[in-house]
Amino acid sequence: MEWTVESIEVEDNQATLIIEMTNKDFKTILTEWMKKIVKEKESQNIITNELALQRLKEIVSDESIQTKTVLKKVKIGKDEDSWKITVDNDLRDLVFPGIDSVVSAIGEK
Repeated sequence: MEWTVESIEVEDNQATLIIEMTNKDFKTILTEWMKKIVKEKESQNIITNELALQRLKEIVSDESIQTKTVLKKVKIGKDEDSWKITVDNDLRDLVFPGIDSVVSAIGEK
């Protein structure tokens, strides 16, 4: 995971950051994970949570998985003496690039 902060705008207790992040493409990760789960099922193996998580870990650890770079706005608000990141779809899509297309595909069904 690599990132750069492209810009920062601060107004009162709100800050907006434009961040460019490169991370593994989660559309590819989830697609490959489903292929492995289907292959396990076709081999008559029982799909336990442990097995599913093990296969997911293998794929996430695979250095050959393609990466994706995205540019998103991240909002931060100051509450009392600390800054807190707003967790929203932009943050999700920044940290897990490619997941938005998976969410869209699932939402269409």
